[in-house]
Amino acid sequence: GAISENDAANSFSWDVSGLPNGVGFYVYARINDGANPPITVRSPGRLYRAAFHHFQIVHDGSGITGVNEPITIRAIADDGALFDSYVGDVILTAGAQNPATIEWTLDAGAGVFTTSPAQPNVATYQFAGTDRGEVRLLLRDSAIETVSLSAVGGGKSDDGTHGPLVFGPPLE
Repeated sequence: GAISENDAANSFSWDVSGLPNGVGFYVYARINDGANPPITVRSPGRLYRAAFHHFQIVHDGSGITGVNEPITIRAIADDGALFDSYVGDVILTAGAQNPATIEWTLDAGAGVFTTSPAQPNVATYQFAGTDRGEVRLLLRDSAIETVSLSAVGGGKSDDGTHGPLVFGPPLE
């Protein structure tokens, strides 16, 4: 495509979503404005389209019994950046001594969120394109206990770096 000299951004966007993940490519461009000598430029090295690598679970490590605790789930690319085009599902499990005391709710996200009364400690979220690879959920535990969190989907799991979530007694 052409870049208009009247375009303030002077840029061109190339959609690489049709390219296979992990296969390298080079960008080669010839710039010719018809008035100056043409310029040829090339990417400094092989470029790759990022692939979905894992989920990241973000929380502050502690919660108050009976109060919603924010939990952010991020889809992460193989280069460590947010994989903002993820549109698959994620199954979230809050491993607790008392699974019936757990309640998941959706706080911020445009996708489809489901839970089951038979397994209140498990939730499923289907990312929407507008989520840009990130969703914010709320987790409430009516018991004083330590909860382990896991996220699995798209053939991947979480990176395991988040640690447990400890629900303590309400403040007085």
